[in-house]
Amino acid sequence: MSKFRSYLGLFGCYMKVNMAASLEYRSSFAVQAFGMAISNASFVFFWWIAFQQMGGAIGGYSFNDVLFIWSVCPTAFGIAYVVFGNASQITRLIIQGELDTYLLQPKDALLSLLFARSRLTAWGDLFYGIILLAVSQSGNPKVWLPFALGSVLGAILCTAIVVTAHSCTFFLG
Repeated sequence: MSKFRSYLGLFGCYMKVNMAASLEYRSSFAVQAFGMAISNASFVFFWWIAFQQMGGAIGGYSFNDVLFIWSVCPTAFGIAYVVFGNASQITRLIIQGELDTYLLQPKDALLSLLFARSRLTAWGDLFYGIILLAVSQSGNPKVWLPFALGSVLGAILCTAIVVTAHSCTFFLG
């Protein structure tokens, strides 16, 4: 349990540094997060048009079902890249020889590497998914537990796939 607290402390330190770096240019942070939310909202608009044209159901799914799925996906992506934002940089770090920085740290090298960076646009995805669920499923409190579970598991799966793909750099050069 103390090891878990130790990694939680490491994560907290990296988050402070990442937030400070992100908020250094507040307007850039706000524009990127808002832009990602607008981009995601455009998909909801097109789904709404599709459901209007098809009479309210497509393949047995209602518009609210699609909104639930559409809220879990960006939230999972947001969690993955807010928490593990450096996952997509592993290949670059390996090729440029910057992986040594993480290998020499006393904590787990992979976790240190993953925690070291946070993506600005991922905050927009994270907030967008939560807001979309709150707006679309406001009368149904039973959706929050499956939403949270799906979002966390989706974030872990997304990160695992990205880390696995980038780790192939060791074998492919």
